[in-house]
Amino acid sequence: MKYCHSRLLVPQAWRHPSWPEVHDPIRGLSGSLEWRRRNGDECRCTDGQSASRLNSPGGCAGLTSFSMEVVFSGRPVRQGWRWTMPITPLSILGRLYGDQMRVHEDLHRASNAHRRSHRCDVYPSDLAQAPLWPLLATLVHPRRFLEIGCGLGYTAALMATAGGPGCRVDTIEANPLHADLAERAFAVKGLSSRIRVHRGSGKTVLPGLRGPYDVVFLDSDWQDYPRYLSHLVRLTRRGSVVVSANLFPLFGRWGNGPPGKNSVRAYLRGLIRDSPFRTYIVRGDWHAISVRV
Repeated sequence: MKYCHSRLLVPQAWRHPSWPEVHDPIRGLSGSLEWRRRNGDECRCTDGQSASRLNSPGGCAGLTSFSMEVVFSGRPVRQGWRWTMPITPLSILGRLYGDQMRVHEDLHRASNAHRRSHRCDVYPSDLAQAPLWPLLATLVHPRRFLEIGCGLGYTAALMATAGGPGCRVDTIEANPLHADLAERAFAVKGLSSRIRVHRGSGKTVLPGLRGPYDVVFLDSDWQDYPRYLSHLVRLTRRGSVVVSANLFPLFGRWGNGPPGKNSVRAYLRGLIRDSPFRTYIVRGDWHAISVRV
């Protein structure tokens, strides 16, 4: 099951007409249902996870021409209700991490709602990755964070919270509306003093930044990644950590799309072979975690 504001394709046979919601007693969440017409060949999650892992054992074969989008709000519900969701690795993680996966969950939810409404490219990081930032804060003791690809500010807020009151986060966003919404969110959360939004693309903003940064998160258009590599070297120090997202075009199974496979390959080749970083690629999520040596 892919929950917490990601799309979950549910066979129509699983729905009872009287159910206004579905419930996940494993984590104790409820989710609103939104019916949407889909073609049979669209049984794929937005994060590229296999539909057979997210639906009934039969995968897409068990779907009718309608499916539901389940958005889990994080609101606690009674345990042991009359309908249950499948036990999956993500639901187990939610049970283990508890509140660590719910930090700034409202901003994650707002990002997904904005994307659906505006049909734009705001895809916040998975909620299951939220515990990564406190881990890095413990390992690196960062004072300065850099994010390339702010969106509506979900990950920047996680960084600022993990780093504490003394940290500073520079985040880059090319879309003026997204930058405005992110700044408003930071003000509401009392994080404006820790986070600065730089407006413009990475290739225009990065040359004007001065390092070193302790933690860098690369989460933008992967076709630009190769040109960012020299800046990553210039803006980091020995011991800095770089997390690179959106590597799935190289490893996914989408035939001719999405574009940019060669760009991701060139970036990873340079990152692993020709740079002062040691890199581990996380399978499944297709992130890279690199340490400057």
